[in-house]
Amino acid sequence: MKKLVALAIGAGLALSACGSASAQPPAATPSSPTPSPVQTATPAQFASILSENQKVWRDYNTNIVECGIARVLGKSTADQIKVMTCGMTVVTVTLTAKNAIRDIVALPKPSPEVKKLVDRAITDLTPLSTIDAAVACKDASSEACDEKETLANGQIRDVVSMLDAWAPYMR
Repeated sequence: MKKLVALAIGAGLALSACGSASAQPPAATPSSPTPSPVQTATPAQFASILSENQKVWRDYNTNIVECGIARVLGKSTADQIKVMTCGMTVVTVTLTAKNAIRDIVALPKPSPEVKKLVDRAITDLTPLSTIDAAVACKDASSEACDEKETLANGQIRDVVSMLDAWAPYMR
């Protein structure tokens, strides 16, 4: 039995000696953490927001003259319906501009490729988004609604031009 104990102790010492002789020093840990890459939104993410709303904005721009004629010269029932439609459309245009800005700024920062276009989108949509057409156009035939339409008419051209600049990124 003494032989077995001596063999076990000897084997344990031999193994521990081998282990410490071949032991490697621990790998050096970096002194500062590696910074994680800054997350950026893709051009397609921004373009998607604008693309979703561009039909409303382009249609509004296309119908400016018809809306103005119906409001100023219109006497028929069809003209009155056109005035009502234009009043509802100006509300839609201003609200979609506001929502588009909200959605754009909620994304991570833009890549350098589209940063200027994103900045331009926000700049061009902001004046349109601040027009409170929802209140003024509760009565679409009112002078207050006409004033809001006139303001939107002046702003929509910049928005359409901005959309044209985004064309390479839109589906």
